[in-house]
Amino acid sequence: MLHRVLGFVRGQKTIRFSKLEAFSSAATIGFTDQYLVPFAVAMRATDMQVGLLSSVPSLAAAVTMLGVPQLVRKLGSRKAVLLSVVFLHAVIWLPILLVPLLFPNQMLLALLVFAVLLTVSSNVADANWESILADVVPKNRINRYFSMRGMFQGAVTLTAALIAGYVLESVPGGIFIGFGAVFFMAMTFRLASFWFLTRVAEPDLRLPEDPAYGFTHFLSEVGSSSVGRLILFVALMTLGAGVAAPFYAVYVLDDLHFGPVLYSFFVGVGYLATIFSLPSWNSLADRIGNMRVVLLTATLTAIVPFLWLFSTNPVFLITIQAFASAAWAGLVLTASNHVFGDSPPEKKLHFIAYFNALAFQGSFGAFVGPLLGGTLSQVLPPIGDSNLLGVFVASGVIRIVVIAAFIPLMVEVIRIELPVPRGFQPITQHAIRRSGVLARVRLQHQRFVHRGVPHGTLHWAGQPLPWRSFRACRDCVGPSWALPQRGHGRVTNKTHRRRGLSA
Repeated sequence: MLHRVLGFVRGQKTIRFSKLEAFSSAATIGFTDQYLVPFAVAMRATDMQVGLLSSVPSLAAAVTMLGVPQLVRKLGSRKAVLLSVVFLHAVIWLPILLVPLLFPNQMLLALLVFAVLLTVSSNVADANWESILADVVPKNRINRYFSMRGMFQGAVTLTAALIAGYVLESVPGGIFIGFGAVFFMAMTFRLASFWFLTRVAEPDLRLPEDPAYGFTHFLSEVGSSSVGRLILFVALMTLGAGVAAPFYAVYVLDDLHFGPVLYSFFVGVGYLATIFSLPSWNSLADRIGNMRVVLLTATLTAIVPFLWLFSTNPVFLITIQAFASAAWAGLVLTASNHVFGDSPPEKKLHFIAYFNALAFQGSFGAFVGPLLGGTLSQVLPPIGDSNLLGVFVASGVIRIVVIAAFIPLMVEVIRIELPVPRGFQPITQHAIRRSGVLARVRLQHQRFVHRGVPHGTLHWAGQPLPWRSFRACRDCVGPSWALPQRGHGRVTNKTHRRRGLSA
């Protein structure tokens, strides 16, 4: 059943063990992802300290990510880097669960240091593991694969989060005993993940010919590719979201006094919304393209901070959490799939590493955002009974400005590789010998026009085909699409240019 849920390809060693690794890593996330900030709150951390706990590890991870491609080039293996950092990520939970005993006078400082190590090791592991999976999974299955994988991991994460909430509520001996039990379970599952990854077979590593290719070269290419523009857009959206992200937990725990069970339900509903929304986002992306779904989901996430102003009712806030989680799930899925699928093969590791350094958790935006949010919480006037609501509004405004600036730039270039008939031998570069092939070309063109895709490239037999009018013939030995065509369904050059299709 598991291989059907994940959509994995049987017979591939890496894919087989990635099923088990998906389970164990998701369990680790469920036991820890939403409970590090409550752990700090239990130590009586201030809003600024919570902001530092969320931002400083992100900065350290982002800086480290910039050097990941060079580290992999030096070692010659992504798997070697992956195993090292996953093992570090597992064992670091042991001193964290002992922080109240080992560092009773400097608990928050010690927790910050360990959080830095956690975030750095986790992000480096994610970049290498995602690069390996992106090479293993066929390109035409990337969207479905990561959608199904996300659903499965979301279900496991939700279960682990609910178990963690129950443990914190029911374990006798104090709140720190409960956190220690939760973090010990996280360490156990991460060690299991390490063992599963030792069984993975790494595909051949492809890197740019220029060994000096690095982050500065990537920045010079940002504006010239859809992947680069997407990474920059998501980086700025991450910054805007990071302004408020760590303070939602503070708001519901300190200002609204959510208990452990209610907070676990609050977190769990978000995971549940993620699980059920992923298939819909995947289906929508297949129909209208990843870029359009990125813009749609980014707009939905920009609305979320303003909704927190309307009510403090737990049911209302849990509904908002579900809505926000579903929107972010679509943004993460489609943005990641676009980077995985459209990055040049020899630069894929670089693009994924820089994507992780600039976007989402453990990025520069996730560092600057919480610091800015912590500062704003001290200077903005309170709204109602809380000074955090003003931080939420500022987060929403930043996201809206970013979306408005990037709407004209978010253009997706789609490459379609049409199937080549068995035994086909091209006579010339653009030779097409079967009317059935031409019919498929025309049908694909009409689908693109119907979907409103602004740019697209069509490839057949390894050669790019320009968008022109097509004439069906039995034995065409030249570029038939350049010939004039009459009758119903003609696509003229004028119409072609008006629709913005590349020639």
